[in-house]
Amino acid sequence: MEGYPRLIPNERVRGSKLRRRPNWLDSQDPKELTLWQKQFIAVNWEATSVGLISSWEPWLKNLVLTLMADPQPALLLVDDDQEVSSCIIYNEAYWPVIGDKVV
Repeated sequence: MEGYPRLIPNERVRGSKLRRRPNWLDSQDPKELTLWQKQFIAVNWEATSVGLISSWEPWLKNLVLTLMADPQPALLLVDDDQEVSSCIIYNEAYWPVIGDKVV
């Protein structure tokens, strides 16, 4: 994108190294996951408009990992023009806001 700096993993930015976000979405070891991450992965994603996590584009995985790492309540509405329904993905900090309103 024009006007935005191109960031390369481990590139120095203002004297510090960029930290790569761990990709727990592809984790095969449940012992490494938090309870929230386990619950997120356990969702039947195939029944949603976004499909299985393994089929997600890299940009969507990165966006979800960023959302989940945010300590502030945050959500992502994923809408597919071809689908009738949308999918709401929210982080653990958003849980008190939404409560039991979502199944």
